[in-house]
Amino acid sequence: MGGENADYKDKLIRTLADMENLRERTARQVENSSKFAVQGFVKDLLDVSDNLERALAAVEKDFLDQGEDSKGFQILKSLHEGIAMTETQMLRCFSKHGVERFDPTDQHFDPNLHEARFEVPMPDKEPGTVVVVTKVGYTLHDRVIRPAEVGVVPEST
Repeated sequence: MGGENADYKDKLIRTLADMENLRERTARQVENSSKFAVQGFVKDLLDVSDNLERALAAVEKDFLDQGEDSKGFQILKSLHEGIAMTETQMLRCFSKHGVERFDPTDQHFDPNLHEARFEVPMPDKEPGTVVVVTKVGYTLHDRVIRPAEVGVVPEST
């Protein structure tokens, strides 16, 4: 009888431990579901952010600093300022919801964060260094949702 009670007690303790583990795992899954529910939507917006960045880069800063008085120049300058404000607001909104942008220029290549697109021979840089970024990367709550697309210094042969 004593051995049977010990067996039941052991089964009860194991069942309680299993239930606690299940409760914790479910809580983690619920937390991750709410954290990453917007991942698909955010990925779609990354292309919009890239296009805003390209639009800003299309007009050189030196050109805007010339300060011409022509109507066309003033329109272009206003358009550029509007795009810059839109990009800033979008990045602020991303940050508010756990989306962070990262630019790995001059960092060591990390296959978990970067996607190598091409090699750039540069004798003055250490092999494996990111020297060109064609697309910045993004994380959502520390999870990579888009790796940065980069050019890397090749290993010496």
